[in-house]
Amino acid sequence: MTSQEAENFINAELKGLWPDWNPTDAEARLWARELMKVDYNLTKHSISNWYITQERTRKRPFLGQLRRLFKRVISEQERKKENEPVLLYEIIKESNIVKRMYKDPKTGEDVEYTSHIGQAFSLGHRDKLPADPYNIEVGAERMRQRFNEFYGGNHIVYRHWEKFYDSS
Repeated sequence: MTSQEAENFINAELKGLWPDWNPTDAEARLWARELMKVDYNLTKHSISNWYITQERTRKRPFLGQLRRLFKRVISEQERKKENEPVLLYEIIKESNIVKRMYKDPKTGEDVEYTSHIGQAFSLGHRDKLPADPYNIEVGAERMRQRFNEFYGGNHIVYRHWEKFYDSS
């Protein structure tokens, strides 16, 4: 979470569970630093579940106890991230590539970007990628050829898998 979200978490969630707790500025900074390592919603859910299981409530939250909880939350986040699908490649018809311009709201500069109409893609999992990226390339090329035959025209493979392999 961001520093603003951490501050909001302290004020809304922690002070909501421990209303008599008034942290010093230094203590609030320590809490914010720890909270910035974790996801807001996952932490809120975890602290709520942890709070419910406590036999007695204290007048204040203890960072040491909740740091152990945060470590579990972080490991859950990492496990979820490992299981998220990743984009390996896209197959796009060459005639469906469109260059567009937009004005960046932060800088006010014109920015050119490429958009794709009618794209197909393949997803994989980080932990299940083949050892040799050549296997993905062969599958992508086979799929591109099928698209050319089935839909006609020339299709292009955008290779996203390369970022998951060491280039050396």
